[in-house]
Amino acid sequence: MAQGAVEFRLIGDKELNRALHQMPLTAQGKVVRASMRKSMARVKQAVAAATPVDTGRLKTAIAKAKTKSVGKRGTIRIGFVMPTRDELGIPADAKGYYPVVLEYGSDVQGKPALRFIRDTTDQIAPSEIDSLSRDLASAITTEWARLATKWIKG
Repeated sequence: MAQGAVEFRLIGDKELNRALHQMPLTAQGKVVRASMRKSMARVKQAVAAATPVDTGRLKTAIAKAKTKSVGKRGTIRIGFVMPTRDELGIPADAKGYYPVVLEYGSDVQGKPALRFIRDTTDQIAPSEIDSLSRDLASAITTEWARLATKWIKG
């Protein structure tokens, strides 16, 4: 049995953790990363839907944003990349970054914080944890079937 490289404390499903820890390390990372990417795609779409619209560039850019995964020191982080100033049509010499002003507000510009990212992610977190758990269980089952077929043939 392989040493458990992944543990879901957030989900807290002991059977899921047990099934995952019995997989080879490379398979553990594969199924976790794939499930987390699906989850981030749903989060990204929810954030895009909640994005305030002026010209619509920010909403479109968030919906099209790439999902990025980073693994360091035993941690996998998944997120989407916020659009660049150029993608949003913000002049190079302009001060400030429009998405930050929307999210956090600006005393200088007299704009209140709209918190469209934090409030959306906080709101969907419980249902997304459930969805992630289901996706992960399905991915583990599929990967175990693939590993078994490979072992039998090979």
